[in-house]
Amino acid sequence: MGSYSFRRKPGRFVPVFLCIGAFLAPPARLAALPSSQNGESSPHARDQTRLPHFRDTAPPGELAAAIANAMTDEELLSQILMFGWAGSDPSKEVIDWVSLRSLGSIKVFGWNTDNTEKVASSVGLLQKLALKNRFGIPLFVATDQEGGWIRHIKGKTSDTPGNLAIGASGLPSDAWHSGYYIGRELAALGINLNFAPTLDLYTDHDSTVIGPRSFGENPEAAGILGAAFSQGSRKAGVLSTAKHFPGHGHTGLDSHGYLPVIDIDEETLRNRELIPFVYLIRSGSYTVKLPCPVV
Repeated sequence: MGSYSFRRKPGRFVPVFLCIGAFLAPPARLAALPSSQNGESSPHARDQTRLPHFRDTAPPGELAAAIANAMTDEELLSQILMFGWAGSDPSKEVIDWVSLRSLGSIKVFGWNTDNTEKVASSVGLLQKLALKNRFGIPLFVATDQEGGWIRHIKGKTSDTPGNLAIGASGLPSDAWHSGYYIGRELAALGINLNFAPTLDLYTDHDSTVIGPRSFGENPEAAGILGAAFSQGSRKAGVLSTAKHFPGHGHTGLDSHGYLPVIDIDEETLRNRELIPFVYLIRSGSYTVKLPCPVV
């Protein structure tokens, strides 16, 4: 878990504790929509007739609400969890969660394998199992493929320059093409969510936590380049992630193992750390990753 504090008054700090997470608000109860593919009946189903299906043509918001409304509590909970596994093959526990509990997301880590064919095979297996569930909801399949230092899918994937090299050129086209070609490779393996780009600023040159993973220390430039990377990734069919909100650059501690605190005032927070995220918010097509240990 990460910590962020800023000074409202001299000597007074307001801590905000952060962690990767997601939530699903209980939707209004809607009648189940006509389904193009009814799932098999289940003794745990809330509504066993005319189950809504992910491929239905209803408006997305209505369809999502109808599916959530028809899910069991276990299915709803599973949809907001993301699991990984140790070793090269998905564990039995992960396979069971996908096939029996409608797990919503999986994560491929750098320790899984250097064999890209094995990655594609594992992802394909889990995705097929997910599509057989009652609502046919495909998995979010995530990894960290920033380029440079952080490249969790190795093997036959490209070894690209890191963000600091792109920041040195200052060309949004470089960032766009980096996001695009990294995204093309991930999409070919069945990965649809990338934990990139890193929007943390390189304001602490003595820190080795972010280093060349950053586009640089200028907030506006980092925001422009991060937005370009995100748009290139989206063009390739892969969702991007703005990380690590609200900024992890000005700290010497890694939030995977410690509780870092950035001691700045609120004005600095708004005019420095948050600026790159503002650019991503305005550009759209992103998710947000908060500093948090891997569990």
